[in-house]
Amino acid sequence: TVNFRLPGSVGPPLILVGPGTGVAPFLGFLQQRQHLEATRRTHSKGDDDATMGLWRGAFELSEEDLPVELDNVKQFIGAVPPGPVYLFFGCRNDDDFLYKDKLHAYVQDETLTVLEVAMSRVQAEKVYVTNKIAARGPEIADMLLRQGGYLYICGDGNHMAKDVHGAIRQSVLEHSELSEEECDSFLQDLKAR
Repeated sequence: TVNFRLPGSVGPPLILVGPGTGVAPFLGFLQQRQHLEATRRTHSKGDDDATMGLWRGAFELSEEDLPVELDNVKQFIGAVPPGPVYLFFGCRNDDDFLYKDKLHAYVQDETLTVLEVAMSRVQAEKVYVTNKIAARGPEIADMLLRQGGYLYICGDGNHMAKDVHGAIRQSVLEHSELSEEECDSFLQDLKAR
């Protein structure tokens, strides 16, 4: 949908949840985030002669025309560190671990901060993304409540989205001082955003 896209800045934390093929759209998100971060690093070093969004009607401006403003833009771009990106991926076993090498490469280059893989069929007790979310409850609550994070859920095998909503809700309730009503209101606002 038109609303299923990243924020324009690398600053906000991202929480991505997808089982099986639901992880596929997140590869595009990670590629975009990687590109935005590379662009941010390039601009903050001053390696680019572009005016980085400085536009004044139909007039072309050179760097000499706005040295103070341009320096402020470069300082701002350089001062906004990338927020963490958590990916919760669910699969049955290692054979179902789609894009394994690509996802590990994103961890290596720090585009992806945390990769939580829930393999539900490799041990006696099944482990799902909801279990991994619960284990990271304090971090998730902090990213959503205090850091302005974004939450994306893709895929709905066996009503997974409803279960993920429940796990996120429980994490926020357990790791904040919000009432149930306030928590539900917050999650509704998060969904609208």
